[in-house]
Amino acid sequence: MDSEHQNSNNYYEVADAIKESIISFSSKTEEEIEHIRHRAAVTAEHALWKHFIKYYYKAYDIPVWNEITVKSRIPEELKKLSEIAHNIWWSWDSEAVILFRDLDPVLWKEVGLNPVTLLERMSFEKLEALSNDKVIIKRMNDLYARFKEYVDVKPDTNRPSVAYF
Repeated sequence: MDSEHQNSNNYYEVADAIKESIISFSSKTEEEIEHIRHRAAVTAEHALWKHFIKYYYKAYDIPVWNEITVKSRIPEELKKLSEIAHNIWWSWDSEAVILFRDLDPVLWKEVGLNPVTLLERMSFEKLEALSNDKVIIKRMNDLYARFKEYVDVKPDTNRPSVAYF
């Protein structure tokens, strides 16, 4: 049977063609129906989008994007900030919190007050500018000295120890 396409002038012809298809199908044997189902499944598999997407991209010259993560390289002059950021100590030292905030107040809020993410998301240009900022470098060095003084304390073996996780 030829396929009919409905338009505004052939409603009854299309309806009759559909009726004839239903009558024809209902008179098929189980074996014929199974054969039709199999052919329909094969046709459906061939018509899946995954088989055509490469032609779509080629036809429309659409780039295929891949997600990549680029980490900023922290300049040597700011490495101490990274060390502090990776130790929970910063969170209870108000000067550390203020210093991280002052590096980029807007980004500080965006990253949820997370100094590791702050340093990772900061542009290389911003990091370079900070590495040449004498006030920031002095504040970092003063903070780092207090940080090292805290973490380098030798444990008192006469007292029980507490570990933070």
